[in-house]
Amino acid sequence: MYTSFLTLLQIYYKEHIYGRKKIKVKNKYVILYGTLVILFPVILTMLLGRINSKPENDNNIVLSGKYVILSDDTVTKKIDVEYFIPCVLMAQLPIDSPQELLKAQAVVIRTYIINKMGKKDSINAKELSLPYISYGKLREMWFAKYKKNNLRNIRGILCNISGMGKSIPYRENTQYLYGIIKKTNGMVLKSNGEIILPLFHQTSNGQTRSGSEVLGKKYEYLKREKCGNDIQQENYIGIKYFETGEFGNVLKEQGIIAYKDKKEIFVDKNVSTKELLGLIDISNRDKSGYVKIVKIGDTVVEGGVFAKALGLQSTDMTIEEYEKGIRITTKGVGHGFGMSLTYGAGLAGEGKTWKEILERFYDASIVEN
Repeated sequence: MYTSFLTLLQIYYKEHIYGRKKIKVKNKYVILYGTLVILFPVILTMLLGRINSKPENDNNIVLSGKYVILSDDTVTKKIDVEYFIPCVLMAQLPIDSPQELLKAQAVVIRTYIINKMGKKDSINAKELSLPYISYGKLREMWFAKYKKNNLRNIRGILCNISGMGKSIPYRENTQYLYGIIKKTNGMVLKSNGEIILPLFHQTSNGQTRSGSEVLGKKYEYLKREKCGNDIQQENYIGIKYFETGEFGNVLKEQGIIAYKDKKEIFVDKNVSTKELLGLIDISNRDKSGYVKIVKIGDTVVEGGVFAKALGLQSTDMTIEEYEKGIRITTKGVGHGFGMSLTYGAGLAGEGKTWKEILERFYDASIVEN
């Protein structure tokens, strides 16, 4: 009967999923088919019940005793920092990223949260400004991927037909992530006895930025590091186009109003491209090539503020004339301080440990908090 059940499911799968052929169920199968419909929940429970059960808390993670408060319109709950780290980690990196990179970034996330928390024992997630994915959403996300990747095997068929089995990938993935957390349990980055603010970004322009040069002595633990393979990333180059009038309007919408000789520049909609290019100065850069200060006429704007206002992916930029407006080309993704996740992945691929990866970007000690 079990074999017949699998056969019928496979027939159903081919007919309804792929539409490869029509299957005529003969009379002798009617009774069997009806029986299977009745027994389907029982059989499904036999196949999936063990995996659908609630995962045991057998990961032996040592709790920090510090909490992140999660809240929405209806529910407020708190979660230990150690169990919140996977939620942030999955918003930043794919689960199939190199293990040593995941470990390194887990330490960065923990350090960042504890730094922001200060002497308190808890902090609201909104105060962290860290994107995260809740465990509920992770369950849905992993299940959707699991169904897609297992269309041709019996367990995937059952999941697609019934919608059951969400704990299959959830259990596997959470236990995997808990293993990552356990390997770095409680470890943070410190400089001069203080927990640092471990800035990080997606992809550098080819080298990271010096904290002391740009942000001041307090951030001297942020090292300048050459990141050769970052320039090979597909999204390394970013390009945005603006007509002159559009450029001024976008800046205004973001609260940046440019003046020249005490007169607003973009009141006159007929500012030519050449005039605009003559008004913009992006020559003030740090040693890594990122623009620190943008001057538009007499108006001074911090490079990061300018980039955010225009939706640019980096402050390493060039601006040139293009048709009826300007073209802004950027290199890298993010502010350029601290660890480049792209280069970190490359280091992990070369066999570097999580500690060695962190040491490349931060002049800090790795200690237990």
